[in-house]
Amino acid sequence: MSLQEDLKDACDSSGEVTFHNDYSGRGMYGRRCVGIAGNKTSCQLVIAQVIKDLGWRVSRVSKESIDPDYSATPEDLDETMEKFEQNVEHLLQYSSDDLGLHSIVYWPNMEPMDEENLDIDLHDADLRED
Repeated sequence: MSLQEDLKDACDSSGEVTFHNDYSGRGMYGRRCVGIAGNKTSCQLVIAQVIKDLGWRVSRVSKESIDPDYSATPEDLDETMEKFEQNVEHLLQYSSDDLGLHSIVYWPNMEPMDEENLDIDLHDADLRED
């Protein structure tokens, strides 16, 4: 599962934060990226939930790497831990814009998801800078 999919799933679960696959923030000059919109606290909780879910995956692989009934290896654990660290670092490198009562948190270096993997409206006029 990609980091973008993790963010989208956490937004969907929150019920208070919306996922935006096609946001262009200040200084991006038309480039598009992934963002989440809602009140600041709710956006922070979504980011925390994604980090928690990523940590759960590390824990699962860790348990599987020491259990002979599973096929995970110590190398799998090392790879999963490295990916976890990269994803957390990426999540913490966000920018934000105020949208009146709400904010959008976005990741200028996070590519949007492919449209076929997305089931939301990509053309949210409230968040586009035209």
